[in-house]
Amino acid sequence: MNHRASIFSAFYVFLCLGFIAGFTFNLVFYFHTNWAELLQGNLDITQGRADWRAFQNRLLGPYLILFINYAVPWLTLEQSMLTIIAGCLAIHNALLFILLRIAGVKIDVSLVAILIWSFFFAGLQHEWLFTWDVFDILFLTFAAFVLVLQKDPKYLLYIYPLALLNRESALFLPVAYMMASVLCVFNVEGSWKKSISLFPIKRIGVGLFALFFGIVYTKLVRDYLFVELETGNDFEHQLIGNHFYLFENLKQLMLSNFFDKNIIHTIPIWLCVAFHLKILFLSKSTGAKSGALFFFLLFVNTLIFGLVNETRLWFPVISLTLFVYLINSSAAYLSQEKLQQQ
Repeated sequence: MNHRASIFSAFYVFLCLGFIAGFTFNLVFYFHTNWAELLQGNLDITQGRADWRAFQNRLLGPYLILFINYAVPWLTLEQSMLTIIAGCLAIHNALLFILLRIAGVKIDVSLVAILIWSFFFAGLQHEWLFTWDVFDILFLTFAAFVLVLQKDPKYLLYIYPLALLNRESALFLPVAYMMASVLCVFNVEGSWKKSISLFPIKRIGVGLFALFFGIVYTKLVRDYLFVELETGNDFEHQLIGNHFYLFENLKQLMLSNFFDKNIIHTIPIWLCVAFHLKILFLSKSTGAKSGALFFFLLFVNTLIFGLVNETRLWFPVISLTLFVYLINSSAAYLSQEKLQQQ
C-alpha cells in the first residue's frame, strides 16, 4: 500500500468511527429525557448519599464530572457528564477497532462489527445510564480481548486499579487474569505432566491477592464513604452492599418477559446463552472457549446481583460476543483451509 492510499485509508477509518460514535451518542442523548436525574445520581456519590450502598464505591465517573467542570468552567455539570459519555463512546469505537485489527480482522469487517455494537448499544438503552456504565464497557472490552486472543494477562492488572475506582465489576479482571494464565498451559504441546509442571502457581497467587484486595477495598470504601440514603440508613445491604435478585430474574427471563415488551431484549439474551454454550462444547478455539466461559461468569453475576431488565448491564457482553464470534469463525476457517490443503 502506497503512502497516499495509507492516508486515505486512515482518513476513511477515522471518518467512519467518528460518524458511528456521533450518531450513536445522538440516539442515546435524545432517548434519555432524565439527564438532570442521572447527573444527580452521580453527584450523590460524591456526597456519600448514593441511591444504594452498592453505588458508593463508583467514584471514577462522578469525580471526573467535577474535575471537568472545574478544569473547563464554561461547561455545566450536565455537559461535563455528557462529555464523558460521548468521549467513552468515541474511545470505545477506536479501542474496539484497534483490538480487532490486532486480532487480524479486516478493516471493513471491523467497522461492521463496531456498527453492530453501536446498534445494540443504542437499541438496548434503559431508563438509567450512568458514567460507570460506559467506563465499564471499556475495561471489560479489553478483558474480553485479552482472554479471547490469549494475550499476556499482565495488562489486566495494569488497568485494575483504575477499574476498581469505577465499579466493583473490576473484580472480574483478576478472575480473567487467572483464567488467561491457566488457559495458556493448555496450548503447550506435550504430555500432561509437562502441562502440570508449567501450571502458573505464582500468577494464580497474584490473581487471588488482587481479587482479595479488590473485595476488601470495595467493602471499606462503601462503608467509609456511605453516609445514608435520603430515606435513612441502609442497614439492609450492609453485608455485601448489593441486592439479591436471582429468583426474580429467573422468573422474568424464563416466563414473564415473553409476555411484555421485555421480550425485545430477552430473546437476544437467550440467543447469546445458546451461542456461548455451543462455543464451549463445539469450538476448537481455546480463546473462544475462554471468552464463552467469561460470558457465563458475567451472566451469572447479573442474574444474582443485577436486574436483567436493566439492559445497560448487558452492554459489556456485546463486545465479548463479537470477539468470540469473529475469533471462532477465523479458527474454523483456518482449520477448513488446512484440511483442504491436505
